[in-house]
Amino acid sequence: MNRQSSGGQRADLDFAPALRMYLDNIESWRKHYEKLTQAQAASTDPVTSAYEQTVANLQRGGQEVFKRLVEQQIELCRFMGRRWENYLELPDQLARCRSPADFGQTQLAFLNQLASEYAQETGRLLQPMNELVSKFTPNTAMNS
Repeated sequence: MNRQSSGGQRADLDFAPALRMYLDNIESWRKHYEKLTQAQAASTDPVTSAYEQTVANLQRGGQEVFKRLVEQQIELCRFMGRRWENYLELPDQLARCRSPADFGQTQLAFLNQLASEYAQETGRLLQPMNELVSKFTPNTAMNS
């Protein structure tokens, strides 16, 4: 993901800090979850145990949703980084045009690529969420 800056030096788009933040949050959440499940295993009161089991089940579902959302955010950051690379390349491509027709073709190609990439990314982002929703949604046949 290197680009030329105005001074002729290469500038890197670095998503590592944002990704590290997400991974640290996931790890922290996992540790707290493990502590909770260990505490549940030690519980002997049936009412407390049933309550804690219900909470644990909800947290397991929440953990999967949270994990998927973080994965979605990471993928979205990657996608936007790739798109910005394309945006940054466009002025160089337009500067190489020799005629108005070349200029129009370059813009058209850029817009076609933009639309195609956004459509593909939308599908890529929706697929895991659709799977997650279908996992938690009961299959019921609708009688019409």
